[in-house]
Amino acid sequence: MLPVSLIILSLLQKDVIQPQVGLLSTLVGPSAKVAPVSKGLSVDFTITPAGEVSVSGDELKTPIWKGSCRLSEADLAYRDGILSANFSLANGAGTSIQGVRFDFVSVTEAYKVKLDDGTEGTKTRMETVEFSSPCYFGDLADQESSISIPGSVKGIKLNPETVNVRVHAVISGLTFHKQFLHPKSSLKGCGVVVDPNGDVVVGEGNHKALWRFSEDGEFKGEFGTLPAEGREVALNPVTHDYLVGLYNQHNCVRVTQDGTTAPAFPGNLDEWPGDARFDSKGRLFMKVGTKVSTFEDYKISASSGNRIGGFSIRPGDPFDLSGDQVLWILATNNLVKTDPNFGNSETVVKMGTGGLGEIVPTGRSGMRCSPDGGIFLSEDGVNAKILPRVSVFDAQGRFVRTFGMAGQKANFHAYLPGQFHATPRDFAFGSSGQVYVTQYDSTCGLIEFIQF
Repeated sequence: MLPVSLIILSLLQKDVIQPQVGLLSTLVGPSAKVAPVSKGLSVDFTITPAGEVSVSGDELKTPIWKGSCRLSEADLAYRDGILSANFSLANGAGTSIQGVRFDFVSVTEAYKVKLDDGTEGTKTRMETVEFSSPCYFGDLADQESSISIPGSVKGIKLNPETVNVRVHAVISGLTFHKQFLHPKSSLKGCGVVVDPNGDVVVGEGNHKALWRFSEDGEFKGEFGTLPAEGREVALNPVTHDYLVGLYNQHNCVRVTQDGTTAPAFPGNLDEWPGDARFDSKGRLFMKVGTKVSTFEDYKISASSGNRIGGFSIRPGDPFDLSGDQVLWILATNNLVKTDPNFGNSETVVKMGTGGLGEIVPTGRSGMRCSPDGGIFLSEDGVNAKILPRVSVFDAQGRFVRTFGMAGQKANFHAYLPGQFHATPRDFAFGSSGQVYVTQYDSTCGLIEFIQF
């Protein structure tokens, strides 16, 4: 008979959300495509003509980590054209790291050649090989090690003229850096943007003002006198004014950098304002009810209608612009790509049941496109199997990573620093890899991650 303690643990773990880690190809949903990742912390494997393998860069460091992480390669070997190992990662960064994956990127052969002057030299050429699925380590607490995941590169050639072969790989993810809080009040984060000076400006859902923080989390004060609580926030890149959607109001206000406030529209909107975005020329796109509309001089000039790509647009469905050419809309849990004139729609990511890269049913989501065109999309986990998380897709809608999903550890209530206690609401991006995430809760504040 099992000890009472093990029986209790077994009962408790029935509701534990297990971590989604392993070979990424086995974790994504049927309709999801995996994006390649080529940027991150470098790890290189060098193969000699005798087939011996050495590793460099597996002691991983970044400027913000207090310590380092280590990649381990059990059973590392090169045989019959295949480099293989069982990879695991030990987190000694001094903080949690999240959405971590290991990708093979390229194989380069250095080989001997005869130069024009008759001497011997060396040149390089890329080899065409087959990479295994990325190893997905997921979210790791400080001092935690991942499971061991197999990885391989097939088709590596050692020729008579080979000097060596270098297999280049990267480890990428996000570091939890800090949580921003008002010194005297809770922070119910809603909209967030980074202003031209690098400060972080938040629409605070419990207060009638915008809040400004330095990029390091120092509270710099409130500005703007709003007629109601500020929710959605957008920054006009031409005028540097803020457009702020108001809670329970059918209107928005414009707020200048010095806090001067004025109504944005000459009259009330038909419904509450939702997400608002500006293109590079200052043209406004805004969600009003179940439509995304464009505005010229704050008057509607075009509208998506209440359906896109064959799917209904719900009041809480978010959207964003990727540059000036692509508009992404989450329509009934399907990610639809269209152009700014709402034509040529294509469904890129379909609703799923919880696999990575699928979109689980959500009640309220947030979406922002990063400077490189990637898509950060929050899911609030209302299906009770997937807790609040953020999924990241590349500019083609292929899955990159998921981070911040709470409750993955043996103790269901033991959140890692940086995991979400409430629905992630909005995102903003700094110039040095920062990702700022608001949570729609009165105690969770604003979380800063830094991509590596």
